[in-house]
Amino acid sequence: MNGDPKSAIKNGGDITEHLDNIMVDIGRDGQFLFVDGKHRLSIAKILDIDKIPANILVRHKEWQTVREEVAQASSADELNDRTYNYLQHPDIADIVPNTGHQ
Repeated sequence: MNGDPKSAIKNGGDITEHLDNIMVDIGRDGQFLFVDGKHRLSIAKILDIDKIPANILVRHKEWQTVREEVAQASSADELNDRTYNYLQHPDIADIVPNTGHQ
């Protein structure tokens, strides 16, 4: 889920790396909503692969609020219970170190 196609191009990377990923949206409670890449998803399921790269197309406004709360917290103690429960979510992983939670 990481990466920016523009920076890949600037750094001599291959933009198709990002275009070939599965596309998902994220709903209000952090659920992944499939958008595109059905062949890749099907093969991953057949091969029993648990984790695959995906690009996030849209985040629900309420979910983005959760991400912002985590990003702004200096420790996990500052988070409300609902937000704290999301610290293990894959879309929060890139900002969790700011909370001191591992």
